[in-house]
Amino acid sequence: MKSKTKQVLIIFTLVALFVVNVAPAMALSADKAYSAVVKIKLFSLVDEGVLANASYGSGVIISRDGLVLTNHHVVTDEDSYDESEKDVAYQICLTRNKSEEPDCSFTADFIASDKDSDIALLKIKNISGLSSESSFPYLNISDGDIDDDDNITILGYPFIGGDTITLTQGIVSGELEKYDVDWIKTDADISFGNSGGAAINDDGEVVGISSRSHSDMLSSMGYLVNISSVNDWIETNKTKTPRVSIFESKLISFTEKEQEIKSANIFSSDYPAYEITKPDDWTFSYKNESALSLEDEGDSDGGIISISSTKLPFYIGEEDIEKAFKLDNALYLSFLDIVKIEDVLIGTHGAKKITYSAMGQVFKTYYVAHGKSLISIDYDYGKDDKDKDLIDGIINSFSLKNYVSQEYFKGTYSNDFHDFNINLLGGDWAPYEPPTLAVPLMLFDDTDKDGIIMFSFEKRNDDTAGLSNNELYKLLLKSQEDTIDTLDSMGINFNIANAQSYVDVGNVNNGIMFEVEVVKDGVTAVSNIENHIYFDDRILHIVFMYVGEDAKYGEAKESFSDVMSKINFNNYTEEDITEEILSYAQS
Repeated sequence: MKSKTKQVLIIFTLVALFVVNVAPAMALSADKAYSAVVKIKLFSLVDEGVLANASYGSGVIISRDGLVLTNHHVVTDEDSYDESEKDVAYQICLTRNKSEEPDCSFTADFIASDKDSDIALLKIKNISGLSSESSFPYLNISDGDIDDDDNITILGYPFIGGDTITLTQGIVSGELEKYDVDWIKTDADISFGNSGGAAINDDGEVVGISSRSHSDMLSSMGYLVNISSVNDWIETNKTKTPRVSIFESKLISFTEKEQEIKSANIFSSDYPAYEITKPDDWTFSYKNESALSLEDEGDSDGGIISISSTKLPFYIGEEDIEKAFKLDNALYLSFLDIVKIEDVLIGTHGAKKITYSAMGQVFKTYYVAHGKSLISIDYDYGKDDKDKDLIDGIINSFSLKNYVSQEYFKGTYSNDFHDFNINLLGGDWAPYEPPTLAVPLMLFDDTDKDGIIMFSFEKRNDDTAGLSNNELYKLLLKSQEDTIDTLDSMGINFNIANAQSYVDVGNVNNGIMFEVEVVKDGVTAVSNIENHIYFDDRILHIVFMYVGEDAKYGEAKESFSDVMSKINFNNYTEEDITEEILSYAQS
C-alpha cells in the first residue's frame, strides 16, 4: 500500500511540475517591458545570391510562444517596378539588457500583414546551437480606452538611438481617424527605426504601435496605430500557419558567421574567397554576405577598414581592374574623377590603388581581382593618421583563397515576367541578373570588358497615355535637354550625338534612340546609347554604357547593335510607319 501511494505521489509531482512548466507566464510589468521589445532586421537579395540587411525596425512580443506585432512596412521590401513584395528573411534580436546590444540569435516566420493598417505578425524561431528559448517575455495588449493626457512610454530601436533600446516618455495629445485606421497623437519623439515598436501605458500594456506609414502625417507630432482598432485583426490572424522564408538557411548561416567572428581574430570568406586578420582589441562587423568592416569600437578617434566586393559574370585579372572599376561605377563616371592609379601589393597579391574624387571628396581604395569578383578595401587612418601603421599591417594580412571555376550562361536568355528573350549564344556578352523586376538584366562585355548594357522597366503612367511615338520622342528629348543644362552648370559637357524616334530593336520597330557622350576636361568619360520602348503597360529602357578607349567605340557600337538585333519581344505587333510619320519625326 505504501509503495502504491509513493508511486501516486511521484506521478502527481511530475504532472504538477509539467503543468508549472507549460503554464502561461505572467506578462511583463512596465519597468521590465523593454525585454519584450525586439529589433527586426529584414534581409533580401541585393545581388545574385548575396543576402544583405536591407532595413530594420522594431516589434513587440505579445505572446509567450513568440508572436511579434510590428508594422507591415518593417517586414516587407517592395520592388520599385510594381510595389510587389520581394522574398525576404527576418533576423530577430531580443533585448536582454537596456544598456547592451540585443541578442540577434533568432529568425522569424511570417504570419500575416495588412498594408492599409500598417501592421504585421511574425513568429520567433530559435537557431539550433545559438538559441534555445522555450518561452519569451511578452506584453499584454490593452483592452481599455486611452484618454488625452495619459502617460505613455515608447520603446524601440530608432536609428539615432545607437545599438541599444531607446525609451521615450510622452503623453497622449489626441486621436485621429485616417486611412481607416485609428491613430493616437503624442508629443513623444518617434524616429525612423522606432517603427513597429510598442507604446505602453503605466501598467505595461500595449496601447499603440509606432508607425511612419503615411508621409503626409510625418511632422514633429508622433503618430501611433491605436491597438484597439487592430485587435480584431490580430485575433483573426494570429493562428495562421507561419510562412518559412526561402532564404532561411542562408540567413541562419549568416547569423552563425556573425556570432562566430565575435570571438575570432581571423575572418574567412568563401565568396569572394579571402581571409584577413585583426588585432585582439578590434571588432569585425559583418554587414552582409559581401561586406565587412573592422575597427576599434572603443576608440572614437581610431581608424576603420571596410571590405566589399562586386560580382561580375566573367573572370577578371589584375590587368582588368581599372575597367572593372569603371564598369562598377558607370552610372557615376560623370561625377567622378580618377586622380591616380598605382600598382601595389596587398600581402603577396598584386593589386591597384585607385585615388579618385567625387562631389568634393577624395577617396583612396585598394582593388583586388579574384575570380569573378572585384574586391575593394577602403580605409581611414583615424584622427591625425593615428592608426596608420596598424591599419597598413591589417590590410597586408589580407590573403586570397582558391576559388571554384564556373562558366557563365551562354544560351538564350528568357524573361517570362516581362515576356522577352535574347539569343546570346556565340556572342561576347555575359548576362548578370539583379534580383529585381525593375532591373532584371545586365550584360557585360566579356571580350574587352569595357561595356555594359542595362535593361530597366517602369510602369507606364497617365502622363504618357495616348501619346504617339513621335510625341514621346519629343518628350524624352526635352528631358535630355534639361539634363544638359543641369550638367553644364556643374562643368560637365553632355552632348547628344544622335537622336531618332523610330529605330529597330529586335522585332520592335518603334524604338526611340539617343546617343550621348559625357566630356570632362576634353576627354570622353563615358558614351551612352539609350533605347526606349513604350509598350501598352510598361516602358523598357535599354542603356549601353561604354567606358573604353575612343578608338574602339565603333567596334563596341557594332557589338551592341548585334545584341539589339537578337532581342525578341513576344506578343508585339509592328507599327505601320508611313513616310508622313517619318518626316514628322525628323522635323
